[in-house]
Amino acid sequence: MAKRVLSEEEIVKDRLAYLGTLAGGLAHEVRSPLNSIHLNIEMLEKAGCEQENQEGIDKFNKRVGRIKLEVSNLQKTLTEFLQFAKPPGVKRMATDLKDYLHDVVEFIDAELNRENIRVKFNIAEHSYPVLIDRRQMEQVLQNLLFNARDAMSEGVITISTYENNHHVFIELEDEGPGMDEDVKERIFDAFFTTKKKGTGLGLGICRRIVDEHNGGLEVESPLKNGKGCIFRIILPKEKLLSYSPENEDASV
Repeated sequence: MAKRVLSEEEIVKDRLAYLGTLAGGLAHEVRSPLNSIHLNIEMLEKAGCEQENQEGIDKFNKRVGRIKLEVSNLQKTLTEFLQFAKPPGVKRMATDLKDYLHDVVEFIDAELNRENIRVKFNIAEHSYPVLIDRRQMEQVLQNLLFNARDAMSEGVITISTYENNHHVFIELEDEGPGMDEDVKERIFDAFFTTKKKGTGLGLGICRRIVDEHNGGLEVESPLKNGKGCIFRIILPKEKLLSYSPENEDASV
């Protein structure tokens, strides 16, 4: 069956509807910290800034700390939203995945170990180097690792690589409970999250970054044992004009 081509009017309507969804989600995320800031400022005004005892000083400092925290949350939400809506341009460099992936994990390994999470590598000894923006792809990998950590109380995250004639694949597999079909279908939607804390923009940003690399980001869950989850980064094999292991600064 042939796929129907959308008219220009339908495309505009779809875009407007999506913008409306984004705007509604952003308003929802911003409203709560703004209300908290407003409430705490009102309480500070009523109490006054002049505190004559330690208890009053402690309450004053606690409310100021709360305001600072909510302002920080707002800044994080707006920063992530802007990154989701308009990701920065990529500066891609030829990169050998084996060393790169070990370096990414090493940077956050202590944080993972504190949560009884161990990372296991199943990386091809020799693989086709990929053209990536190393800083942005590190953000993707760390986000996926932290999501896997949050899905487990303890356990192993396995990072694997393999390739075919046209693509290189990076897989991150966790031992968590997995996700149902409804969650899996919405996991990359803006402001959708299953966490108590979080903006729901992280995975959307990850997908946008991978898209900017002419690649793809997929999720597979549950696995054969009825649990677990795999996030799969797919990157194209592209012609490298000046790559050598000694000189990884070939860029596009």
